[in-house]
Amino acid sequence: MPACGPPHVIISGGANIYPQEVDDVDNPTASLRDVDADLLRKHPQLYPDLTVTQQHSIPYETVMDIQLAVLRERFDTLVHKVPVLAKLAESQGIGAIDDIPGAAPLLFPHSIYKSYRTTKLSNSLPSNWGSAMAKFNVPLILRGKVIHDADVEFGGRRGGSSFTSADVRKHLDILPLSTPSALRDLHQLKFDDITQFLQEVGTRLSFRQNAYLQEAYELSVRTSGLSPQILKGIYETLGQGFARSAVHQTAGKSIGIPYLDGWVGMKLETGGHAWTRAFGARAVHIIAGNVPNVAAMSIMRNAVIRSDMIVKTPSNDPLTAAAVARTMIDMAPDHPITKHLSVVYWKGGDSQVEEALYTPANVDKIVAWGGLASITHISKYIQPGIDLITLDPKLPPAVCSFCSTYSCSASCISLPCNRDWA
Repeated sequence: MPACGPPHVIISGGANIYPQEVDDVDNPTASLRDVDADLLRKHPQLYPDLTVTQQHSIPYETVMDIQLAVLRERFDTLVHKVPVLAKLAESQGIGAIDDIPGAAPLLFPHSIYKSYRTTKLSNSLPSNWGSAMAKFNVPLILRGKVIHDADVEFGGRRGGSSFTSADVRKHLDILPLSTPSALRDLHQLKFDDITQFLQEVGTRLSFRQNAYLQEAYELSVRTSGLSPQILKGIYETLGQGFARSAVHQTAGKSIGIPYLDGWVGMKLETGGHAWTRAFGARAVHIIAGNVPNVAAMSIMRNAVIRSDMIVKTPSNDPLTAAAVARTMIDMAPDHPITKHLSVVYWKGGDSQVEEALYTPANVDKIVAWGGLASITHISKYIQPGIDLITLDPKLPPAVCSFCSTYSCSASCISLPCNRDWA
């Protein structure tokens, strides 16, 4: 098996981590003895030139010295270039970093890493940024109609932005589809009709041309916790999930298109016959807001199974689902898919809204994303006639590493697939 790395490495500029030639290339500890620890302390940028074995074999004390050297170098370099860092350091009385714990007061919360103007950063301490942000109006989308009332004001997550919206309690009499037979117009659609409609919606979900998506992006930058670059990439490709080929793949793999368009027969081992068909339902979707894809793909999938859909949006992404719905309204306000889509926001736990909505007379299924607390709360409304489908949160692995550019970014997206999409 070949060695993991060269036994003798010359670094650009003439620096040499290995001052002596190593003959025993099959013994990693042999090359480790020749690593110049003092040179690494002074020039930590040479660390990546070590083999993996050497990197993980350096004594703990030496690693801590290297990390402290990096902290000092970065602070000394950036404190005069980044105004908000200089202001924070001044307010904390920090002029230099003497040890690693001493750098803790200079750590920003994750919500700070946004693309705000320098003037805004320099005029506000991090804890005050949210108060300076613009307010947004989150419209109530009610079966093809857009209601822009600003009856109630809500605070966004992470101190980003507050927003106003219509009071859902004023519209509880018409929000649910109280008569299941009213799904007839949806059930009369063929799968090809649905894919044609979604294809056109996806074409109109062009980030550069769709003002609704642009507004959703502006709010998400302030509330989602993702970087502007990641969010922009997601919004720029959001419409691709509505393409005819993508919808065909999703429906074909997860349900089976023949089951959507009619009864599929099967001969049983007992000699009898059975027929199966996928029908839509009256559903409330309590979606997650960690990535905009959740709102868009939930709407696409719901259209495929011909369900009446009420989207309860999250406070960290209240506009993406509304942007898709408004695009449908502009395109075809009287289409059955448009008429069977409502997008609303209410603060979770509002008993006046939930007790009126979550009854078998109004809802067949509740599809909920969330952790233990939110699912436990929703479970108290489950009774005969209402099914609960949970899409639990996932815990992805996190990888931390030194980057020469100090500008790494990562996106972790999990879209669980549930065969019962209703």
